Amino acid sequence: MLETAKKLLSEKKYKEAGLLLDKLLKQNDEDDSLWYFKGLLLLRLGEYEVANEAFDRALWIKKKPEYFRMKGIANLEIFEINEAKENFENALGMDAKDVLSNFFIAVCYMFLDDQASKGYIKKAYSLDRKKTKELIKNFYEAFFSRNKYVSKKTKEQLEKKMETIGSS
Repeated sequence: MLETAKKLLSEKKYKEAGLLLDKLLKQNDEDDSLWYFKGLLLLRLGEYEVANEAFDRALWIKKKPEYFRMKGIANLEIFEINEAKENFENALGMDAKDVLSNFFIAVCYMFLDDQASKGYIKKAYSLDRKKTKELIKNFYEAFFSRNKYVSKKTKEQLEKKMETIGSS
């Protein structure tokens, strides 16, 4: 039934997925993967604090790098930068080759105006160039492209810089 819940999540049938996950959790609330997928559902619904609670429950049952990573993403969504950074560090402590955690910890350090950001983005890029470029473009879209406070000139400079990533 977990596979059905995953399928419903991928099809963006969030209400149905939520009902099924709640049913499964009533049957077994000690299954870390159920709490993890409940957290993913809540994250997609924009319920970041509650998603964090679900990820905490999954982590209490079993520590996995993807649980820390997704908890970090939920933290990042509500600009809890230090908490996000800590969760990405925990994920990387378990899997140093996790491209997503390397990328997102770089974002945390960028928000903290810390030069450590460069090292993590380089690491992510060395692990998976295509995925890292995609993440950078998605990040640009989310934070800069439609932001009325970012000048057209700055946007053009950022876009030009993104095009040259990896060509040097």
